[in-house]
Amino acid sequence: MIGSSPAQAYHELVARVLPQAGAQRPWRSEDGPLPTLFVSHGAPPTLDHPLWLNDLYVWGRSFPSPAAS
Repeated sequence: MIGSSPAQAYHELVARVLPQAGAQRPWRSEDGPLPTLFVSHGAPPTLDHPLWLNDLYVWGRSFPSPAAS
C-alpha cells in the first residue's frame, strides 16, 4: 500500500527502526567486500512502499555496518 503523503512509509520505517541503529556489527576486513546496490530515484516510488522499504531494511541489516578505512 502506498502512503497517503510523500515519503510517509519512509518516515514510519525510520520511526520504527531508529532505536536499533547502533546494534549492527561493524565491518571487518576479513568480511570481504560488501555488496553494492543501485536504487534508482525513479519508479517504483521507493519511499512510498512500506513492504519494499522493509525488505530493503532487513536485507541491509544482514550485512555488517560499513566502516571507513
